[in-house]
Amino acid sequence: MAWGDELIVVIARDTNVIKFKGNRPINDEKLRQELVSVIKYVDATILGDENDLMKTVQLVRPDIIALGYDQIHSELEFSEKSKKLGINLKVVRLDSPYPSIKSRNIEDDPRADWI
Repeated sequence: MAWGDELIVVIARDTNVIKFKGNRPINDEKLRQELVSVIKYVDATILGDENDLMKTVQLVRPDIIALGYDQIHSELEFSEKSKKLGINLKVVRLDSPYPSIKSRNIEDDPRADWI
C-alpha cells in the first residue's frame, strides 16, 4: 500500500525511549538512525525533538504520520494537535506481522549471551 512519495523516519531520542518505555535502548539514537537510513525504502531520517513531538511535525509537515504498532502515542491526539498548528494530515497505526518479536526480548533472553 502506497501512502506517500517520500518516507521520512523520525528516530526516537534516547531520553524519550527511556521516558516512554522505561528502559534504555539497546542501540543509541545515532546507531539506530544509521541503521534505518540504509533501508532502501527510507528517503531520510531525523532525530525527534526531546521535549515536543509536535516540533518534528512542524519541521517535516507530513501528509501522513505512520505510528509504529508499539508506540504509545494517540492517533487522535496527533491529528488534533496538528490541526491546531495548521497542518492537515492523516494518522495511521502500523501493524506488525510479528508483534511479539522485539529487540528488548532478544536482550532479555538468557540464551542471548552474545549480546
